[in-house]
Amino acid sequence: MSNITVKPGQPKRRVAFSGPPVSLETERFKLRSLRPSDAGKRYLSWIADAEVMNALNMPARELTEQELRAHILEFDNRARYLIGMFDKETRRHFGVFLIDVMLQQRLARLQYFIGDHDFRGIGALRETMTGLVAYLFKRRGIEKIAAQVATDNAPSIAALEALGFRVEGEMKGEIRAFDDGRRIDQLFFGVLHDEWQAPESVR
Repeated sequence: MSNITVKPGQPKRRVAFSGPPVSLETERFKLRSLRPSDAGKRYLSWIADAEVMNALNMPARELTEQELRAHILEFDNRARYLIGMFDKETRRHFGVFLIDVMLQQRLARLQYFIGDHDFRGIGALRETMTGLVAYLFKRRGIEKIAAQVATDNAPSIAALEALGFRVEGEMKGEIRAFDDGRRIDQLFFGVLHDEWQAPESVR
């Protein structure tokens, strides 16, 4: 997950070359670009939750709504995306995708988390990620999607493998843990547009 940095003063405005907001639906869920109005207590509680942040190798932080709104405005829907996962029936916000795009290379680097415990273990990550991968390939001109995952993050590894991502390498001690300073091994996953097929269960 990208570090949350907040600058003093007025919230940063979107630049002129921002892209159109993301909006798509799967069978059970809706994904859309987050807006400043989404900076509520639910989202703030995830950022302050050590369990959620440790899984992303980030420290938990206590932010204000204004700081979180400023953070959301930093994403331009072109080179950087911040996309919320929502339940279609209840409209409940339960997770986030963060995407950094190397525009010249048409390469998207994907990060994500499910903050709401009620949506873990029900296939929500696999379903939403499938919809998002298809969208990025078909609507945003992306040619490759990549992700880095700690070797002990079994749920993320299972979701990526189920979607056809391949392990492209393993890096020993690639990053340093925020909580205790230990070195963490990571797997590098990737999938090309030309070789990707949506799983039968979510087509």
